[in-house]
Amino acid sequence: MPILIGDLGRETDKAVLFTAVKVKTKPDAIAYESPMRGATWYPLSQVTKIVRNPNLGPTEYSELHVSEWIAEKKGLYDELD
Repeated sequence: MPILIGDLGRETDKAVLFTAVKVKTKPDAIAYESPMRGATWYPLSQVTKIVRNPNLGPTEYSELHVSEWIAEKKGLYDELD
């Protein structure tokens, strides 16, 4: 399950807006710079976990754990080729 590291934005009952700064392909992997640019909406049905960081600062980020399907659909893996 890919883990997006970055800033949480707005949320609705069905989706969350997230700006990924870094990405990890699995929890114990080393994070690398996100190939995705700008804020992107993710349907909550494809989000497996949200880790909210209460310390808002320039190096303090939240995590969005997403399904492989949505990561592929949003072009995460296409950008890595």
